[in-house]
Amino acid sequence: MDKQYPAGLPDCCYSIGPKTRAPVQIYRGDSTLYGVALRENVDALNAKHGVDRRTEAAMLGGAIKGWDSPWADPAHYDDNGAYIGPEVEENNG
Repeated sequence: MDKQYPAGLPDCCYSIGPKTRAPVQIYRGDSTLYGVALRENVDALNAKHGVDRRTEAAMLGGAIKGWDSPWADPAHYDDNGAYIGPEVEENNG
């Protein structure tokens, strides 16, 4: 049975890694952020794939916080990619 993801998430997108601040590629369902050497900026690459900042943020949230978390849902972000979803207590160990 195929894993179900929130509606609207593409197969992949580009973002900026939160620790490295370098461009990364994110594949839906994968928790690895793949570093990429880019000549174009992340927004331009995502635009080519029809990915907006809301969806980019959800992909990054899914990769980092879990694909079944609220952070993986594009509906929980504003148009600039800022999280506006439900408050969820994080377990930091």
